[in-house]
Amino acid sequence: MAQQGFNIDDFKANFQDLARAYTFMVMIEMPFDTSFNTEQTKYLVNSTTIPSSTIEEIEINWQGNVFPVGGTHTFADWTVTFRLDRNANLRNDFLEWHKRIHNPETNIHGIPSEYMQDEEIWQLDAQGEVIKKMQLVNAWPSEIGEISLDYGTKEFVTFDVTFKYLYYKLMVV
Repeated sequence: MAQQGFNIDDFKANFQDLARAYTFMVMIEMPFDTSFNTEQTKYLVNSTTIPSSTIEEIEINWQGNVFPVGGTHTFADWTVTFRLDRNANLRNDFLEWHKRIHNPETNIHGIPSEYMQDEEIWQLDAQGEVIKKMQLVNAWPSEIGEISLDYGTKEFVTFDVTFKYLYYKLMVV
């Protein structure tokens, strides 16, 4: 016997336009002139995430009971996997960015306002229209990952870049 209020056509209609994991764009802006511009770089992105956010718990003891309340808001690191272009220009640009944060040869540290840059993640619908924009405020690459080389594979070369940032915010679409 069918459950009252349940209709298979209504059920299917509610699940036809869900967000897809493969419809996204990452807009990387570097804080200096580079070999690549944002338009070119977005095509070298292989994968990424929308980072998590957490509100840490503060425990307040009251008459032997623990009362949890919200504390500090923290944001997880953001990692982007890039395909390596033929001349490794994009990776070299990230290495230059690292050098502007701290130059190991001269031991000079950069000024945060000169190396921090807002970055964007766009979530798209099936037609390629933006449904959500997230801006990572004052981001900078904290780690440029290794490149694996292997005679036994025909895969494209990729590398990860992990960013630190202050916080992220939703932007008006």
